[in-house]
Amino acid sequence: MNCPSCGAILPQGAQTCPACGTFLANGQPFSGYAPQSGGYSQGFDPTAYGYQQGYQQASYGQGGYPQGYDASAYGRQGGYSQGFDPTAYGYAQSGYPQGYQPVFNNYRQPAGEHNAFVTALSYLPRVIAGVVRNPGDTILAMMERNDVYTGGVVAGLSLLFTFLAAILMMRGTISSLLGGFAGLTGASVAESQASMNQGVNYIAGRMGATVGGIAALCQLIAVVLPAAVALVYLCAVRKVRFSFLLASNLVAITTLPSIAAALLCMPLSLLSPFAGLLALLLGEIASYVFLGALIARITGLPETYAVPTKIAVFGIAEVLKIVLIQLVGGALLSMAMRTASSLITNLGSLL
Repeated sequence: MNCPSCGAILPQGAQTCPACGTFLANGQPFSGYAPQSGGYSQGFDPTAYGYQQGYQQASYGQGGYPQGYDASAYGRQGGYSQGFDPTAYGYAQSGYPQGYQPVFNNYRQPAGEHNAFVTALSYLPRVIAGVVRNPGDTILAMMERNDVYTGGVVAGLSLLFTFLAAILMMRGTISSLLGGFAGLTGASVAESQASMNQGVNYIAGRMGATVGGIAALCQLIAVVLPAAVALVYLCAVRKVRFSFLLASNLVAITTLPSIAAALLCMPLSLLSPFAGLLALLLGEIASYVFLGALIARITGLPETYAVPTKIAVFGIAEVLKIVLIQLVGGALLSMAMRTASSLITNLGSLL
């Protein structure tokens, strides 16, 4: 066969002309090679190189193993060596530890941590640190964790520390009243300062539990009312779905400053009851600041519209709180003060 362009003789099966490089569209494959049989071309003697006659070329199936090859016979089973149990080391078939499911923007506690109360306590330091940085992100994280215990724990700690702070504040108040009375009138209630301290301790011991209980009751009102007013606004006006989880987390975040205020009030009350009251006032202001940040985050209101809303919510909550504390705590406190007054009057005979 000759090249149609230059007329050169073409070798058998050529696809292009070796002389001019013209592509041959009708070129036929070279028929001098016999089809392979047994994995070798015709004329090849496998026995000359040590191979047995009739050797068949292996064909490979799925997994990269030859067909008919048993991978499990050599200890390979499901990607692991024979006898290896991946679940014995805490890994499931997905490759993740058992009990862990990768979810978007969430966390599932590992298997074995079934005590939600202990888990909430372990997250409490993280919640305290997060509230200082960003209360909105903190409440979102608590909602994602389904944290229903932190609110009760924080409220309980607040009542306990308020109870103790009230006892110390009452002791400082009685001591200041007796010192002021002695300074104004020049009369000495006790023979010495040691006797005066003994009398103050006696009155504080008799009245401490009563005053502390009244203070804890008032603190409970102060904890619940602002969160309740905020929930009414969110659910009734902003159409936020009510849930116990949301209410618990609101109480937790808005009550945390009162715990710090009660802890600060204890040592300050030993110096002056007015310093203890100042600490409690600062704690209340911080609680309202956190509540305002939560309202703005949940509703998504711009600051222009959020400020009047915060003022309205804070004002209603504070008025209701003062009225309820005056009605409930005022009556109980007046009874306690009459008892304390009678003890102070008879302090001279007691000493």
